[in-house]
Amino acid sequence: MPQLEFTIWFSNAIINWTIFISFVLIINSSAFNYLHLPAQTQYNSHLTNNNLWPWL
Repeated sequence: MPQLEFTIWFSNAIINWTIFISFVLIINSSAFNYLHLPAQTQYNSHLTNNNLWPWL
């Protein structure tokens, strides 16, 4: 049954992307919390204000 296989594949893809996006958002918030504190600005003065930049 190709339709059932496609449905299973599609739902798995949605679940995997949801986990991946939520994980990226958690990493992004962690980067903002730990790498953009005022006490850390002397080490991150060369970075942009993009929160995702230190993790790329």
